[in-house]
Amino acid sequence: MTLKTITLNPDADSWLDFYSQNNNHGSDTKINVGTGASSGDLRHGIIRFLIPKYDGVISSMKIRI
Repeated sequence: MTLKTITLNPDADSWLDFYSQNNNHGSDTKINVGTGASSGDLRHGIIRFLIPKYDGVISSMKIRI
């Protein structure tokens, strides 16, 4: 078995705020996660990667942040 390592950069990123779910934060310069200090709102970060087509079996993937 030949191991192959590739490095992918994110294609897009954003974050979600529980109390303002319709807001698009994709143009923000930071991804906010955790609980907001002043409002206590719950925030989730999202990062999207486009995986190139690969003819073979992918046995594992790692994301390093």
